[in-house]
Amino acid sequence: MIDKFEIELTKLKSVAGQDSSKFPLRWIEWESSYKGSDGLRCAPWRRSLGDIGYIVCSTHDQGVLVILCRNDGKCFRIRGYCVGSDGEEEMNYEQIGELYDDLKSPISIFSGVFSKLIGSSLSAPVREEVSTSERHRSFSNNLVSLPQPVLFLSQPSGSEENSSEKEQEKQEDDEKIIAFTKASSSEGEYWALHSKLKSLVDPERSADPTKNDLIELSNNTIFKEASGQRAVYTTGAIPAMRDILRLKPTHGFGELRQNQQVEAVLRIFAMISLNPLIRRHLANEEVVRILLDILKREEVSLMSDLLTTIANCCHNTSFREYFIEKQGIEQLIVFIKQQDLVAKVCYTLWSVNRSQRATQVMIDSHLSIELERYTNPCSATDEQMLNITRLLCSLPVYGPKIFEPLKAYHIKFFCIGLRSSNDECVSWSAKAFTVYPIDEELQRLFCGKPDAKTNDGPTSLRHMLDNKNTDVVLSGLDSVVVLGEIAMIRDALNPGIQSKLQNLWKSENPGIRKGVLKVIGVLTKNQAFLQWTVRQNLIPDLLSYLNSTDYEFVIYAAKAIGTCCNEAGNLSALMRLNGVRTLWSLMKSPVPGVQAAATRALVPFLKSSTSPPIVRTFVDGLELLVDLLRSNDAEVQESACMAVTQIAKDKENLAVMTDLGLVELLSRLLSTKQDSVRKPLADAIGVAADWSNNRRRFGEEGAVDPLVSYLRPPSSNKEVHAATAKALKALSEDAENSKKLSQAGVVEYLLIMVESEDPDLQMAAAVAIRNIRTNRA
Repeated sequence: MIDKFEIELTKLKSVAGQDSSKFPLRWIEWESSYKGSDGLRCAPWRRSLGDIGYIVCSTHDQGVLVILCRNDGKCFRIRGYCVGSDGEEEMNYEQIGELYDDLKSPISIFSGVFSKLIGSSLSAPVREEVSTSERHRSFSNNLVSLPQPVLFLSQPSGSEENSSEKEQEKQEDDEKIIAFTKASSSEGEYWALHSKLKSLVDPERSADPTKNDLIELSNNTIFKEASGQRAVYTTGAIPAMRDILRLKPTHGFGELRQNQQVEAVLRIFAMISLNPLIRRHLANEEVVRILLDILKREEVSLMSDLLTTIANCCHNTSFREYFIEKQGIEQLIVFIKQQDLVAKVCYTLWSVNRSQRATQVMIDSHLSIELERYTNPCSATDEQMLNITRLLCSLPVYGPKIFEPLKAYHIKFFCIGLRSSNDECVSWSAKAFTVYPIDEELQRLFCGKPDAKTNDGPTSLRHMLDNKNTDVVLSGLDSVVVLGEIAMIRDALNPGIQSKLQNLWKSENPGIRKGVLKVIGVLTKNQAFLQWTVRQNLIPDLLSYLNSTDYEFVIYAAKAIGTCCNEAGNLSALMRLNGVRTLWSLMKSPVPGVQAAATRALVPFLKSSTSPPIVRTFVDGLELLVDLLRSNDAEVQESACMAVTQIAKDKENLAVMTDLGLVELLSRLLSTKQDSVRKPLADAIGVAADWSNNRRRFGEEGAVDPLVSYLRPPSSNKEVHAATAKALKALSEDAENSKKLSQAGVVEYLLIMVESEDPDLQMAAAVAIRNIRTNRA
């Protein structure tokens, strides 16, 4: 639904301007420039309430209004940003007025000027170039304002401290850029520092910008704090210090003095660049060029603070782009050869690597070859290992299609990291196993025993769960969740991990409890672990989480219930405690993740012989399930198809669902490109076809050709192929479908499946071929 509002917003932008006689409104924008991967523009905790984003509009006659947009296509005006009793801004979501189908309606009611001009303006829109500064001035409003960072963030150009601000559609910095608060007259330390910095930039007070005060200032750690950073910012000292770095190296009497000044400036820059507002004023091409010129000089005394400054500044998007453009990555990689610099260089490279472009440059510069001197065999210290590992972890994240795969020595390196005395190194080493795929050979290496050639990764992971550092425990749980999907590693983790999970199960830390829930959802694929959950009587505790207001708890608990209930003892407990009805009710949740997890958790119950009559006792239960097929969320579609497959095996249930539009809804899903949905979808079609004239109706809905495409290259998923063959066997019972299948050339694919070792698949393919040839004749 967000596309609908995006389109209307674009139209309204085209008729916005400062002249109230020509333009219906002054400006209109999304409240936040941030856009999630799912396209929504609201905070995650608001999505469960149906919000998709908020639009801020400035009118000529009534000020600013804020409109809330919902996922059902409706919108309404809200109170918006208000100043609370504590002086802080906060968003008030209280509804004002009625629900509307478009943005024009609430704006028309709010503004007479807009209502009068909007009709003629949209029919013949007049465009006006609006300067950035004018747009910024238009944001001032005594009642409603925007929180930091605002929609239009400033970016200084060159040495101009008061340069005009320009729009930034992308995120400008990894952290929020927030203006400094006004200094208090009682802040003696601030004003003392302010006075010294002022002498650095005021030519009337000091003709020599490199006076000894600068060296004294550089030893003051207050620059790491907000007061010191604010003093640098308000005195405009950044250009003066930058000019010192710009000076060309001299020889003779002034060389030592000049080096001392450069060293002092870099020490200050290394501290103040911790602040995102300061970074904004360092993020320009000139500063990047100056820093790279100093880097090329390879002066040992300057390298530490220089690398720290670059690493801090790389949190700013513009700085990173300039740095990459000026071949900064290539220059950094050269210094990996120097053992005393490798830790800082790898940390800096990790800070730079926030895009596929950066990753590509690193790979093209043979980063892995340079790192191999420390990783094969491992000769790195804990600090070097930490920064090498975090750098390696970033490569597949930002360049998933271009990163180099793990080698055997990487596995050994990361396993050594798991046993490090540095907790941060342990956490990053565990993360490495979650971002890289591990083939079968590397799996065996990971699961081996510690000796000269192999490692014991599972034991190290289990030890992480005993660590007193919460971050280490969380990293260990995350790694177990990912690696637990691999049967060989999952079996190696058991049974030693059971007692550790039992200790963590009642942790006071909600993150750890969520992690344990996710681990249970994965490790229950191991039969021994599954039987352990029965002995621990986990179902009552898992059911209690379904009432949580934290939807993540609900999702992870539902997933754990679903896997646990593959054991008859747990399924009996679920039914005895009325958990089935609880899970069914969660299918009404507005959160797709909850819908998917709850529906998936019901599958073990739906497979039981007692489920059909129970399901029919749920009021509107079947209608609720069929409606889930309308979802645009892939996980919901997958779970709903899995549930439909089991429920439709009962003819009474199938008859009811058919009347509710099951055939049409399943047919519409066939356009999906995701194998995770295709397999259960084909299963559901194969079962749903076995009622009345459903086979013919699937053909009429155009289901035949999409199903055949599941068998054609590039599709190679054997599970999808098997499910598709069985669905085609069911559809081929209809003569018209058989003709379509013959024309689609499906027989050549089915002939290959006749040779399968799976007897059910053999039979399905053979019967489908027979039907096609018999009915065609």
